[in-house]
Amino acid sequence: MYGALNSLSCVIFALVGPPKGELTTIITWHYGQDEWCCMEFNNNCPFPVAHNNHVFIDGEFYCLGRLGNLGVFNAENNAWRIIDKSSPIYSDLDQAPELASEYCYLLECNGDLISVFRAVNMNYIQVYKLDRSKMSWTRLEDLEDLTLFLDFITSIARALPHKSYNNKLYLPRLRDETSTATFYYNMKTKMHNHDYKCLKEPYNCVWLEPNLCSHI
Repeated sequence: MYGALNSLSCVIFALVGPPKGELTTIITWHYGQDEWCCMEFNNNCPFPVAHNNHVFIDGEFYCLGRLGNLGVFNAENNAWRIIDKSSPIYSDLDQAPELASEYCYLLECNGDLISVFRAVNMNYIQVYKLDRSKMSWTRLEDLEDLTLFLDFITSIARALPHKSYNNKLYLPRLRDETSTATFYYNMKTKMHNHDYKCLKEPYNCVWLEPNLCSHI
């Protein structure tokens, strides 16, 4: 979604597609419309939809596919395209793990697009930054002063004042139904801080960035 629900510029956007990504169905709603708009596009190359959030940047919605390629939707003219210059991270679905065994995330930071791929068993985490001059993914081994907060609904990148939190990726994990655990992956050590298999990931969780200015 882009814009507040009561804003004239508000657009709600969603997309679905078959496992092999031969076509994409996009559903939108603009402020003031009485019903949803559903459009179907035949893809010029496979774009298997991933379960992650989309990023609105430069007036368009950017979507990360399971192969690591990018789809872009322009809500003004209802145009959908797959960026062919952005080489997929995986060349085909035989190389890309099944949806149940790998998760990927897309987020924006200071105008840059960052993608994160992780195995469900945390055997590896890969972070990429889109080189927009070449429209290609560049592997990042270090986040420097950035901290990433990841989940399926929304992902956030922030430069935190305390260095002990930097260069880490945080994911929501629960020890049980009543207590929470702060789970993170350290990009420097390439290790995570808890026994990942003992923690559960809740459904419909979301990272929130509170506005504390009104309380100071």
